[in-house]
Amino acid sequence: MIDKKLLFIIFIVLIALLFITIMFVLLYRPIKKSILKKKYVEIYGKKIYLIARDFDYFLINNFDYKLSDGTKFHIDHLLFGEKYIYVINDMYIDGGINAKENDNAWIVFTKQKKQIKKRFVSNPLKDNKAIADSFVKLTRLENDYIKSIVLVNDDCSIEEFVQTSNNNYLSTVKKIYKLIQGIEKDNVPSLNQKQLGYAVNDIAKLNLNYKTENERN
Repeated sequence: MIDKKLLFIIFIVLIALLFITIMFVLLYRPIKKSILKKKYVEIYGKKIYLIARDFDYFLINNFDYKLSDGTKFHIDHLLFGEKYIYVINDMYIDGGINAKENDNAWIVFTKQKKQIKKRFVSNPLKDNKAIADSFVKLTRLENDYIKSIVLVNDDCSIEEFVQTSNNNYLSTVKKIYKLIQGIEKDNVPSLNQKQLGYAVNDIAKLNLNYKTENERN
């Protein structure tokens, strides 16, 4: 016969395990969401890095520059593909968006205490296209080689969004890999990879963060 004391201990252990399991299930998503919200640029960057690694693309992260006219711009990720250069900026949306591609402002909605809160934000596609244009102005590259991408979190609800542009994209992190794969299948000549390598090196030196880092060394 099993000792009653042992049965009691087993019962307590099972209750404790059950409690831990329930707490894990309840807290996993909120904790994961909190981490993503704070470190989304770093987390998205790991996904972009995988694309660069898998396809042997060049990658520059955290690119900052100031044009001679005083215009400042920031690019989270510059990905240099076989046929195109991708200007990628990250965005975390806590909730969802109701938007049209060419609207000046988008509606961001969040659920708070069983109520839907709405606010307007500047159209990130237009903002990122302006940044891509500034990058073209800086590098004097041809506009046809540049693709603008706004990257958002996977759990962002995107309502009735219709993508029509072939050079300015909205993508979730989950879909970015296939999106770039699809774009790179365009029937256009590939970039000269040797010349591109030299260009990437020169572009990296224009990065204000690159200069700051080298000035420290």
